[in-house]
Amino acid sequence: MAFSTLILLMGVCLLIAPVSAFGAGDVPNDSNLDGHVWRHGDIANLLLKLPISFVTNYAFTKLELKQVYFGNWLRDYSQLIDTKPLSFLPEPVLRLLLSRLEIFTKVDLTLPD
Repeated sequence: MAFSTLILLMGVCLLIAPVSAFGAGDVPNDSNLDGHVWRHGDIANLLLKLPISFVTNYAFTKLELKQVYFGNWLRDYSQLIDTKPLSFLPEPVLRLLLSRLEIFTKVDLTLPD
């Protein structure tokens, strides 16, 4: 039974077509999607150009932009994760998991073309 399940799983894996995954960074400037789709990095770049207050002309700081970016990132992950199994983990472990996941989204681990 286990061998046939393994063969079936391998067959299904061979039939799966490659897909493009969502990236949370910026849309490349030379992409034909630039200006039509927005990612979290694009939102942060837009906030750089907008003042928080038109009266004082105070702009967002780099730290505030990182906080907005991280908040958007957390919101996306919170929509994917079922929180019931995570409720049994202690808070320090959850913080460690989130920090590791966040590092993986900011560091490009792919090889250059």
